[in-house]
Amino acid sequence: DGNRQKRKELRGLNMRKVLLAVTALLLLSGAAWALPATWIDIYNPADVYVGPAYTYTHDIRDNGFNPGSDFVTDFTLNINLYDDQRYDGSEIVSVTLDHWLWEGLYNGAQDVNLDYGILGSFLLVEDGLLNVTLRSTWGDFMFADSTLTANGDAAPAPEPATLMLLGSGLLGLAGFRRMKK
Repeated sequence: DGNRQKRKELRGLNMRKVLLAVTALLLLSGAAWALPATWIDIYNPADVYVGPAYTYTHDIRDNGFNPGSDFVTDFTLNINLYDDQRYDGSEIVSVTLDHWLWEGLYNGAQDVNLDYGILGSFLLVEDGLLNVTLRSTWGDFMFADSTLTANGDAAPAPEPATLMLLGSGLLGLAGFRRMKK
């Protein structure tokens, strides 16, 4: 009777150790480490005459950005502008991002280079889209193209081996539970 009790306790102890090991493996297999990533989107509409205003959208989802799981830490926006050769004096352009962030006034005959850190990156994190509006404040100009370069962290895609380990762990737990009954 005493030996039977000891064997039962030993089996319970071994079962707890096995369950603890399986749980640890499951937790480790589900760990996702963020990987550094760069997403680049080029908007090239051919030459566009900008009289009053022109709006376009950058979409980094086309280059692998996943809203909700990936995170943008900073981005740069390079807008290529040039004079329309009408010799009407100087051109001044204002830039608005996502219909609310007004960037400032720039010479419409030169490129505009904008850099944003973590604060500006929240424009991209939610949906991966950046709406840009070029507005002629004075004169008119031509828009050639625009390049958005976003840097951040991408969540890795689950590997098949990780999924197999997770599945085998769940099967093992089901088997131990059945054995216990």
